[in-house]
Amino acid sequence: MDMLQEYIYISLDIFKDLIDCPQNELEAWLAFLAADTIQQVDAVIEKFPYFKNLKDDVILYGEHNPKEVLDLYLEGIEILDQNTYLTEIRQNREKLKQNEKELCDLKTMLAEKDSTLAAKDSALAAKEAEIAKLKALLENK
Repeated sequence: MDMLQEYIYISLDIFKDLIDCPQNELEAWLAFLAADTIQQVDAVIEKFPYFKNLKDDVILYGEHNPKEVLDLYLEGIEILDQNTYLTEIRQNREKLKQNEKELCDLKTMLAEKDSTLAAKDSALAAKEAEIAKLKALLENK
């Protein structure tokens, strides 16, 4: 079934960082939903007074259903913990990939230095052989 609606997802924590004071009703709704403190809610109510009824409803709901509110809060904390854990896993994977790349680069450099040393060793051996040959010629004279 095709839906005619358009959905826009807004990250509330990013919204909070971008907007200090809501200028219209949409921003007021987002600020109300993103509020972490009563002072932030009161700032929205000061500019848009009809949000006071919503604040009162939320407070009453919390008073009448504290277990459900606490369960929602604990569920939110669990989701945050999972997200933090997943973020740490992603960061560690990136660090591991970077370390593997650096190790590969170091192995390549080591192989190049080994081949350079082998070439110098063979050149040194050739010079030592030439010195030994020249010493033998000197002894024969």
